[in-house]
Amino acid sequence: MRIDAALRPHGLIAQAKMHTLVVQDSSLYVLLTGDGPARRADWSKALEEQRLHGKTLESLAISSQLKSYMRAVLARQELIAKLNLDDLARGRGCFRFTKADVSNVKYIVTPVHLRLTFKAKGRRFKFDCGLEDKLLVQEFVATLLDKGDGFAHQ
Repeated sequence: MRIDAALRPHGLIAQAKMHTLVVQDSSLYVLLTGDGPARRADWSKALEEQRLHGKTLESLAISSQLKSYMRAVLARQELIAKLNLDDLARGRGCFRFTKADVSNVKYIVTPVHLRLTFKAKGRRFKFDCGLEDKLLVQEFVATLLDKGDGFAHQ
C-alpha cells in the first residue's frame, strides 16, 4: 500500500517536503521524494488539471517553481517502484519503522486536504494528502493499525 505526494508542511525554518509513504509487510517506509509546494492544494490542483485536460507538465498554467518540484518528485516516485525500499530508507530524510513502532495514527479531513499524523520511535510526523486520496488514506491507516494480531491499535 502506498501514498504518493504526501506533503510534510513547512515549519518556521524547514521547507515543505514531499514524501511517499509505503506500508509493506510489517514495515512503514517514509521516503523523501523532494521539495514541495507551500500548500498541498497547489499540487492537487496541478495534477487534476493534468488529468482532466491531458496536458503535459510543461503546458500547465502553474509556477515554474512548482513545475520543477513536480518534475523531481514524479521522477523519484517512479524510482521507488523499481528500487529496494530498505536501501531507499537509508537515504537522507527517509525512514523505516516496524508497524509496532508506530502509534497515535490519526487523519483529519479539512476543506483543502487530509492531514495524516502519527508517532514513530519518538518522532512526530505530519503529512498533508490530497482530498482525492481519502479512501486510500483510510485504507492506509487501517493497514498501518493492523499489527497482525487481528486488532486495530491506536
